[in-house]
Amino acid sequence: MKKRIDSILGSGLILFCVWAWLETSRWRDSPHAILSVRTYPRFIFTTMAILGLALIIRDHLRLRRNSGERLDISFRWSTLVPVILLISLYALALEPLGFIPSTSMFLITAMFLFGLRSWKQLLFISACGTAFLYAVFVIFLQVQL
Repeated sequence: MKKRIDSILGSGLILFCVWAWLETSRWRDSPHAILSVRTYPRFIFTTMAILGLALIIRDHLRLRRNSGERLDISFRWSTLVPVILLISLYALALEPLGFIPSTSMFLITAMFLFGLRSWKQLLFISACGTAFLYAVFVIFLQVQL
C-alpha cells in the first residue's frame, strides 16, 4: 500500500482544495485590504490542487513504468477515510475552538497519521506552520479568523 500513498494524498489534497475554494465564497472583504480576502487563499488552493494532481499522475506513471503491467487505478478507501475524517473534524473545530488550537491539533494529527513520530518535530512544525498561516491571513490579508 505504501506505493500508492501519493495517489491517496493527492486525492485527499484535491478534495480539501475543492471544499476550501467553495468555503472562501462566504468570506467578506475587508474595507482596508488591497486585494480581496479570497484572492490569496484561492491561489494557494488552486496551486495545491494542481500539485495534488501532479502527485497522482507521478504515482501512476511510476507504477506503470516499474510494473510493466496495465495500471490499476483502484486504491483502498480505508486509507483515505482517516484523511477525509481529519479534514472534516478540522473544519468543524475551527469555529468553536478557534484557528490556532484547531490548526495546531490538525497539523499534529495529520503529520502523526502520515508517519512522523518525533514529538519535537511534530510540535515544532505545528507551531511554525500555525504561526505562518496566522501571519498570512491575519496580518497580511487582514482576515478575521
